[in-house]
Amino acid sequence: MKRGLPAAVALVVAANIVVLAGVAYNRSRVVERIELTEFELGQNYAGTDNSGISLRFEWTQGSWPYQSNWLSEERLKEAGINLPPLPPQSVEWRIPLPRPIFVALEIGGESWQKWRDEYMKKQDAVAPNMRVSLPRTRLISVDVARNPESLRRKYPDAAKHIIVRGVLRLSPGISQDRRSWQAYISELVPDSIHVPPPFTDIFRPLKFEQNRDTPRYAVTLCFGIRYEPWIESVRRL
Repeated sequence: MKRGLPAAVALVVAANIVVLAGVAYNRSRVVERIELTEFELGQNYAGTDNSGISLRFEWTQGSWPYQSNWLSEERLKEAGINLPPLPPQSVEWRIPLPRPIFVALEIGGESWQKWRDEYMKKQDAVAPNMRVSLPRTRLISVDVARNPESLRRKYPDAAKHIIVRGVLRLSPGISQDRRSWQAYISELVPDSIHVPPPFTDIFRPLKFEQNRDTPRYAVTLCFGIRYEPWIESVRRL
């Protein structure tokens, strides 16, 4: 038992060294820097047993909630993502494993405005109990790729588009009376961003308010070589 303790301690120390080396490498160069408000970086409200504070991306799919699926087979092929063969009608679906992907998020631009306009036009045609609240975020997914460089070439202005990591999933569906794969981004990676001191003092007094009309803070977010974000600064609005 005692002989195994030094080995266990050494393993923990080695793991921590690897993690810290990865963090240092990621932060050795800033590839993106953007300021986002509370509406794009919402606070994760943990329980009383957890004193840590973290933020999460608030964003919307390019197809939410009324548009046709923006991740079409043609768009995926253009991004170098091949879909698996469709199973015959008599064969049960086998859902492929999720795939790492890079996602271009537009910040309050033409796609976002078009999405909002389409939502407002179709709102009256939906039964009141079926309506979905319009998200306050300005972030909307507009494109995907297997690597960030190809997305940045298409969207060179980092003030209008940010490139983030994500997870692409496929689910079975029906398109034009035939089987088809439906692609969607299930999450952005990482799913939460740690708030270090002293910035925690800004967030700790804030209570959850779902129907706020104006954001209460703005965060300057940096992305490193591995496109892992961290918080550079926070200011109250």
